[in-house]
Amino acid sequence: MGNTAVQQMLYLLNQAFDASGEHALLSNLNSVKDDEWRWLPAGGGRSIFDIVQHIGECKYIYDSHAFGDGSMRWDRPGSFPTIDEKTTPAQ
Repeated sequence: MGNTAVQQMLYLLNQAFDASGEHALLSNLNSVKDDEWRWLPAGGGRSIFDIVQHIGECKYIYDSHAFGDGSMRWDRPGSFPTIDEKTTPAQ
């Protein structure tokens, strides 16, 4: 992947996570209350915590495979960082 493509990808990832506005994950998490963090909607399969945990783990694993040594893998728990079950939205 050329430098321009890498820079564009980094820009888009930063916008998706760190930018302000309704499309950025972190700015949307600012309004999540502690009691909503682990709440599972009727018919739902994942809480907000579960979704955020999955997104964060994906970033590490994809980076490991695209730019690193590929050592982080879904089938090897502990090979990638994760967030603690007791983490709150404010953290």
